[in-house]
Amino acid sequence: MPTHTQEEILNAKLAELLTAQEVPANPERRERGKRMDVVADVDGLRVVLEAETGFRRKKQAIKDADARLKQGLTTIVFALCYPDGVTTESLADATLTWTLRTKVGAPAASWSEGGVPQLAHAVRQAPNSLADADKAAQILSDALHAAGAGRSIRGAEDEVDLELAADAARAEAVGLTTLD
Repeated sequence: MPTHTQEEILNAKLAELLTAQEVPANPERRERGKRMDVVADVDGLRVVLEAETGFRRKKQAIKDADARLKQGLTTIVFALCYPDGVTTESLADATLTWTLRTKVGAPAASWSEGGVPQLAHAVRQAPNSLADADKAAQILSDALHAAGAGRSIRGAEDEVDLELAADAARAEAVGLTTLD
């Protein structure tokens, strides 16, 4: 039976807590031989969270987050730090720190802190940080990846068309108009 590190156990608990906050998430996912700590699905976009234990490990969290961007595994990633001494039992009430990364090597934005509900809110809002072209590229990338697992390219194109139509409908619902 494989042994799991404390961080892997925390990542699994964080995925569970995010899912309870209506952010579907899975822990410790491997793709192309690379491990992503937590992978969330937000409106069809993959949002990755790369976690380290201890606030002093912010640089390592950023390094891991930037690596996922560089590897093309996502266009949205959070560098996240759990506090020292946190356990699965205390994680729901812990104060976490995080920063959003969308460009490799960009200067670190300010770090936010809060509990799991605040992190879940930040994850839900993260796709808004992307330009429409970046959003469409991520949707297409995710859809093409799914196509490699047995879906057709046409299915991927249909998914992109549906996401763009959904974005237009959401914009119209809040009173924004789109340019054709």
